[in-house]
Amino acid sequence: MSDEYRHSGMFVVQMGVEPWLVLYKAEYIQKILNGSKHLDKNRVYDFLYPWLKTGLLTSKGIKWAERRKLLTPSFHYNILNDFVVVFNEQALILCGKLEERIGQGEFDIGPYITLCALDIICDTAMGKNANAQRDSESPYVKSLHHVCEILVERQKSPWLWPNLLFQLFGNGQTFYQCLKVLHGFTKDIIETRQKEYNENEAKIMEEENPEADNAEETNIYFKKKRRVFLDLLLYNWHRGALTTEDIQEEVDTFMFEGHDTTSVAMMWAVFLITSHPEVYKKVNEEIEEVFDGFKIPGNRPIILFIGSLHRDPEYFPDPSVYNPDRFLRENIKNRHTYAFILFSAGRRNCISQKFAIAEEKTLLSWIFRRFRVEPTQAEADLHPEMGLVLRLKYGIKVKVAKR
Repeated sequence: MSDEYRHSGMFVVQMGVEPWLVLYKAEYIQKILNGSKHLDKNRVYDFLYPWLKTGLLTSKGIKWAERRKLLTPSFHYNILNDFVVVFNEQALILCGKLEERIGQGEFDIGPYITLCALDIICDTAMGKNANAQRDSESPYVKSLHHVCEILVERQKSPWLWPNLLFQLFGNGQTFYQCLKVLHGFTKDIIETRQKEYNENEAKIMEEENPEADNAEETNIYFKKKRRVFLDLLLYNWHRGALTTEDIQEEVDTFMFEGHDTTSVAMMWAVFLITSHPEVYKKVNEEIEEVFDGFKIPGNRPIILFIGSLHRDPEYFPDPSVYNPDRFLRENIKNRHTYAFILFSAGRRNCISQKFAIAEEKTLLSWIFRRFRVEPTQAEADLHPEMGLVLRLKYGIKVKVAKR
């Protein structure tokens, strides 16, 4: 549909009883993302509430702004450098798994990358090894996959949007059973670390910098030793800036956002096949500028279709052709700022984009130094389908050989 209506850069789809506007022109997307008027997510994210509550991904207004400011120091470049140790440790395990596939013919590399990413997220977020690569049948790993599958099915089924119908005719009971496992896993780790923090860290904090009220001072504190995401949350909990429930929200949110994006993002086709091709927003007040004479009413759900934005021939001639030279400095300088937004843009862009890029570079460097990787699919055989992130219906089929 976006190809058919490329000239207008927009079209409308009917979601149940609601019309949703789809936008995929750089100028239009800039109007939505560049500013503070349309920061809220639309109702699709309400289905995540039982799992994430109102963490950074789903929160709104003042709470979102305060939480974003509070969490930004945990993604400072100096702190991310420490995570490379974890990336390397898990990459070595991944390489060991891939070595077992040498000479075994075609296989789907996606699950290997996904489990590696899950181990990395657990370690860097909570300092806990989920051991997903060695035990993919653990209750936590299985519950995480089930919850994501059920959420996707519900998002695509408007008749399951009401909670009662979801409970009666959907997989509501399975969903909440799996959530108990997910919440129990993170809750146990948080409670254990809170006890350790009370006993060991409070004295250290008083000696180092107990009154840090800005990002610079917080970064100084966190340079003292290798910290994980949970350490920053505990630091602010001790200062009274967060409750235990707040910590749970943000840890669960980070686990959700990080567990499954890497397998698609690491493909050669990251430009063509974006892991998050759709951004769901809500227009909070009427807009009539920029949209070629059309007016968007207030309080309406919209979809920013990044997957089609990145294929706009105005900015990317022959968009289906893989051409890394598109991103050479001389080819970028005159391109619209919002023509390529892999991690969204504006104030609600992805807070962990530097983490994701560092993780991908580390894993890819380990894989390609040790293996020759031969793809066995043509582009026509990839069959992308939408989940919580974009997936390939039949996986990412490759053969590997020792380099």
